[in-house]
Amino acid sequence: MSADELFIIEKLGACRYAPATWSKRFVRDLYHASKDTPEVELSELQKAWIYRILYTKRKQLPHTFNRYKKHPDCKPLKTTKTK
Repeated sequence: MSADELFIIEKLGACRYAPATWSKRFVRDLYHASKDTPEVELSELQKAWIYRILYTKRKQLPHTFNRYKKHPDCKPLKTTKTK
């Protein structure tokens, strides 16, 4: 993991989440993996989700969000409308 990814994962690990959510499990697993083996590379999808979760937690982490808000994945997830 890069230094930026480790920094974001550490900050996301300190956030509050709703109980039993996918993002909580995802961040918790990455947080513990980063402590055990920080040299492990993340997939492109995992990297994208780190920034998307950072966007959702921007009110809890305003300084971290401001630092990375120009990243292309640090934006709301686009949803498709079904009829």
